[in-house]
Amino acid sequence: MCMNARRLEAGHEAVRHTKIPNARGPSAMLPFRTRIASVACAAMLAMPVAAAAQSSQDEEAGAGNDHNPVVATVDGEKIHFADLMEQARDLPQQYQKQLPAVLPQLIDRLVDLELAAQAAKEAGLGDDGEVQKRLQELKKEVMRDVYLENQVTDYITDERLQAQYDDYLEKEGTKKEVHARHILVETKEKAQELIGKLEGGADFVETAKEHSTGPSGENGGDLGFFAKGQMVPEFEKAAFELEPGEFTKEPVKTDFGWHIIKVTERRDKEPKSFEEMKPGLYRQLQREALETALADLRKDADIKTYPERIQEVIDRTRSRAQGNNEGAGDESGGEN
Repeated sequence: MCMNARRLEAGHEAVRHTKIPNARGPSAMLPFRTRIASVACAAMLAMPVAAAAQSSQDEEAGAGNDHNPVVATVDGEKIHFADLMEQARDLPQQYQKQLPAVLPQLIDRLVDLELAAQAAKEAGLGDDGEVQKRLQELKKEVMRDVYLENQVTDYITDERLQAQYDDYLEKEGTKKEVHARHILVETKEKAQELIGKLEGGADFVETAKEHSTGPSGENGGDLGFFAKGQMVPEFEKAAFELEPGEFTKEPVKTDFGWHIIKVTERRDKEPKSFEEMKPGLYRQLQREALETALADLRKDADIKTYPERIQEVIDRTRSRAQGNNEGAGDESGGEN
């Protein structure tokens, strides 16, 4: 049997924050749980967590253990590769490249924690009141998490994912976009003057670089592609009335000033594919699942909250602190 991964976290605080000898870089200072998690991520790049978990199950059933070898034993208690994998789930990406160099030290820390766990058992701490209290708290936390995970799993179906995607298609669909440049100036007269120069053959890009007061001026007034709803209405209306190569013959007024707009290209932007959207759709359904589950639980629950009591505690604490400060001041004055 693989050692319970939760138990690996139960070491003494001093052990959890011990530096890894000879380690280099930020990972040497990580809390123990995170540093233990680091090692498995290197393997995760080549083998998914699910594969390691399946390997563990296969070994327990008597199959081979190539993907979940025993990495250490402590008085007969086995520490498996899967124990390291379990710790890797929350590891930040930036630490993964440092894993191979610290692997032996990380295994040693697992050994240290297993030794401490065995010593605690021999000392009879299994029946200790504080241990039992923490176990009950942990049990409650795990049961809660598993319950909510099950609710999410049951809620997110292929049909719901497809329905979410269909809703996205209905709202987004194929969008018309234009690629435009503009010249922004402060007065209508200045804009009309520049329009005359453009009609006389002046280059739009160079004119924008020389005269536009907007931040895009140095880039020749380039605004890139945009769809309807992304620009202020007056600007949008004028831009979408132009064909590629055309510019506005009259200045366009907005709150920013006076614009001369030129459209250089039009295109139809296709919506994203289902596979591109799937991760975002999944996260959206996760939120819906949790909100639905918790709302249903609240319907039948007898809930009373007392937010005013929080303020009462704060006021009492302030009052006591103020009294203590005044008392300290009186004592100081008496000594003088």
